[in-house]
Amino acid sequence: MEWYALFVQADKETLVESRIHAVFNEFVCTSLVPKRLMIERRQGIKHAAIKLLFPSYVLIRATMKPEIYYKIMEIPYVIKILNTGSTCKDGCYWTSIDPSEIETILNLVDVNGVIHSSRVMVEGCGFIVEEGPLLGMEDRISKLDNHHNRAKVKLNFIGDSKTVDLAINVSRKP
Repeated sequence: MEWYALFVQADKETLVESRIHAVFNEFVCTSLVPKRLMIERRQGIKHAAIKLLFPSYVLIRATMKPEIYYKIMEIPYVIKILNTGSTCKDGCYWTSIDPSEIETILNLVDVNGVIHSSRVMVEGCGFIVEEGPLLGMEDRISKLDNHHNRAKVKLNFIGDSKTVDLAINVSRKP
């Protein structure tokens, strides 16, 4: 089974995910909508907000065949299965997500598909991730925003390098 990306109508990702779970057995096709927990300030009060990691995308894991493809395309709000046009399997074009790309995403999310905050210790001009999903991924962090408690993290997704904000808890070494 390989991972694929569905391009869906905006704000319908969760609906498509639940529909996939209703239509398919978990051994045939499973889905994931990666989300991130962010701490936001509104009028001086901190609020926890769950945002989508890749808006308008639903990740699915399946052994893609034409019959599965056509069942997926019947689901409302699904626009297309992403492809690069470089592979043709059974007369249909679709491209699986590179295993290293999906492995990084799966290491970040928990069982509910949410990326929680990581604890980062800042010392001098460097930093160390002490715990959380970013542990061991310091090389992917391009910038820390201490004021907003966010880290800019580079992720590869379908051949493109994307920079996303993830929540962190910053502490300084005394």
